[in-house]
Amino acid sequence: MKILKIHRSQMIKGGFWIAAFSLIVTFQDLSAYDASPKCFKEIQTDFFQETTITTALSFHRHRIYQSQWFRISRDLVKTNKRIPDLMEKYAKRLPRNPLEQPFQYEAAEKLLYSVTWDLFIEVMDSYYIKNQYTLQRVFSYIFNQESGRIRACLELD
Repeated sequence: MKILKIHRSQMIKGGFWIAAFSLIVTFQDLSAYDASPKCFKEIQTDFFQETTITTALSFHRHRIYQSQWFRISRDLVKTNKRIPDLMEKYAKRLPRNPLEQPFQYEAAEKLLYSVTWDLFIEVMDSYYIKNQYTLQRVFSYIFNQESGRIRACLELD
């Protein structure tokens, strides 16, 4: 039987490479960490609010039937739970993920706009509401109502 002798300098070199590899893996894990402020995560999960939606829809009652308001509002509120996952999905497509460290406030706000707009259009399409002017105005009202909370959270003022 042959006994394997390892010289102390070989152990030190091996230990160095293990430590270096561990550090690289740890750094990669941290760089992919969602650095969003807690308040921004909360905004994502309750972006669409029934009262705001109903008010926005009421401004366009000649184009959107009042009988649809409750269902549209309910469906938009349900989409809130999809926003965080879509934010991550959309962010990963960008050359630089704005949600990772360092957190990019303005890019994150634009990303939120994009995600919520897409969800809004998805719901409105299900009710056959296609008029671009109406859609833009209703969504603008909703986003503007939330913009104060977004800007306070992201300290963009």
